[in-house]
Amino acid sequence: AGPRIRKAVREQASAEKIGRPQPSPNLLDYSDIMAASHNETITCGGLGQLTGTDLDFNPEAPDEGLFLVTNVDLTGVKVTYFQKSTATQAVFMVPQAGPSAEDGYFVLKRRNRPTGPLVTGQSVPMMISFAPAAVAVG
Repeated sequence: AGPRIRKAVREQASAEKIGRPQPSPNLLDYSDIMAASHNETITCGGLGQLTGTDLDFNPEAPDEGLFLVTNVDLTGVKVTYFQKSTATQAVFMVPQAGPSAEDGYFVLKRRNRPTGPLVTGQSVPMMISFAPAAVAVG
C-alpha cells in the first residue's frame, strides 16, 4: 500500500473486537435402527442414532438434553436412555410419543458454558411410527 493509504488508515481507521459465535448443535443425520432408514422415520420405543457436531450436553440440567418434539407435544419428551452420548454421536432409546402423533423431529438443547444461554439444534421433520408391542409367550 502507498503512503497515502497507510496514513489514512493510521488516522481514520478503528479496530473493534468481535467475539466468535457460540457453537450450536448441528444435527446432521438420524438413523432409525428398527426401520433401517435415514432421516425418514422415528420409531418410538426403538433405537435411534444421531450424528452431528456439538451434540454434548449436561444430562443433569433439566433444560438441556435431547428432546422428541411431535405435532401433538410441542414442548417435547426428553430422551433419558443413552447407550452412547458424545459431541459427535448419540445412540439412544426413542421415547414414546402420544398415540395420535404423526410426525416429529429431535431438538438438542445445550449450554456452551455452565451459565451461558441455551443454544439449540434441530433435525429434519420425520414420520412417527411405533414399535410393535412385545408378545408374551407361554
